Amino acid sequence: MRYNLPEGYKYSEFGVVSGTPIWELERIVHHRPVSVQKGSRRALKFEYKVKWVGLPQVEDEYLSERDFVGEGLQAIREYWNTLGLEPPSHQK
Repeated sequence: MRYNLPEGYKYSEFGVVSGTPIWELERIVHHRPVSVQKGSRRALKFEYKVKWVGLPQVEDEYLSERDFVGEGLQAIREYWNTLGLEPPSHQK
């Protein structure tokens, strides 16, 4: 299916504030573990697949948990609750 969008519009751009693209998170739909280097140790973190408000599923994308702030952190807690699980200890 094709969408008629203004020239130069990217699906992942929900809006623009002061020249900066913004996105509105609808919900988190999936997660995947990733291993990251922390000094000489490795740590387990998660990436979360997000559904954006008003955008097709093809635009869902994985974001690092460090990309979530404010209400986004609440969305992570709600996601884990829908799975019947506690959020990872570093997300509480």
